[in-house]
Amino acid sequence: THNVLHNILSTRKFCMRLKNRTIFAGRSNSAVLEEVTMINHGGDTVNIPRLKDPKHPINAVIDKMNAAILEEFGINSYNDSDSVNLWFQDVKTTISQDDGILYLEYEGVSLGAYPIEGTWGIFFDMNTGDTLSTTEFPCHSFFTLDGFDRFIRKYWRAGAEKAFVSAGKCADWDADGYKDRLYDMEYEADSSGRITLSLPYTIFPHVVRGCSPEYSVTLSENQLKPYLNDLGKTFLTRSYLTLSPLKQFLRRKAFAGTIPSTIFIFGDVQLYGEAEGGGNFTMALQKVSTDSISGFYYYDGGRRIQLKGKKEGITATLSETKTGKPANTFHLVIDTSSFVDDGFAWYDMNQKNFYVGGKWIKADNSKEFPLKIMAIEGTTF
Repeated sequence: THNVLHNILSTRKFCMRLKNRTIFAGRSNSAVLEEVTMINHGGDTVNIPRLKDPKHPINAVIDKMNAAILEEFGINSYNDSDSVNLWFQDVKTTISQDDGILYLEYEGVSLGAYPIEGTWGIFFDMNTGDTLSTTEFPCHSFFTLDGFDRFIRKYWRAGAEKAFVSAGKCADWDADGYKDRLYDMEYEADSSGRITLSLPYTIFPHVVRGCSPEYSVTLSENQLKPYLNDLGKTFLTRSYLTLSPLKQFLRRKAFAGTIPSTIFIFGDVQLYGEAEGGGNFTMALQKVSTDSISGFYYYDGGRRIQLKGKKEGITATLSETKTGKPANTFHLVIDTSSFVDDGFAWYDMNQKNFYVGGKWIKADNSKEFPLKIMAIEGTTF
């Protein structure tokens, strides 16, 4: 199990590779990458990375970084006696540094019931030896509310739904149970500068992963631009996506405070036979201040209805803004501490767990129906 992982997109080939593999950071800490040859649990030799200060053999900061590397590989020491717990092979490592941060990247095969070939990395603060979190910006954070809705209607929803149907047939599996990830997107740039957004390949569990739904959309930057907010116009670009992983990390760090607080909810108003005012819906909301929310929703095939409201504690109340008409409302509960009845489990971009549930209330309070939430995409809320 990897503690501090940063899955590198196809741009990993642009990672800086230093000839002397020596990094200088701060006034006193310097690190040289060396490789310790060990025998893994299967009896094969494998080179495990270790950092060394060429000037100061005893360096608590470097020791702290090496402890994190050992934890990454699931072992306690660089001694052969610990090799029985080493479940990696074909490991190759590089390091790079900028602005007081060292990035160690390794590629290889993580062994187990389902071997995984990939590239991972750890970011270190060279002054303290601490590992640094590598929160990625979710794809939908790059879109305006209006833009994300228009994008999924024009380019995404129909194709992704067909991919899930095909995947279910391939695996003889109930793909509907995984449609909460229908709007999950990964992104990368190709050599011509076009941007590809695609479903992650990890949607299905390992046992049927070969049948995971496959769907992608490739557009030029100019085609994407009308759907994007300012953040997206910076990050969904070839100029960013072809940076080295360390340069990308520093760029994200500089923009960390600019991510909009948005949430997109896809669900169904459970009408229990009632015909009016319900069915499958899409809702897009954004916090415009500490407690103020605005956005819109619509039923499949219907027109948008604007929403305004407030979030107080774990409760958000959103009213339709129909001029001259009584307002129907949505009552949402977004709780981090306890399970919400009929709630949907959602992890925000910081991997904080929420339960989200709610109901639709008619303007005259004569009727209310629960919401069945089927998917959520959001940053924080």
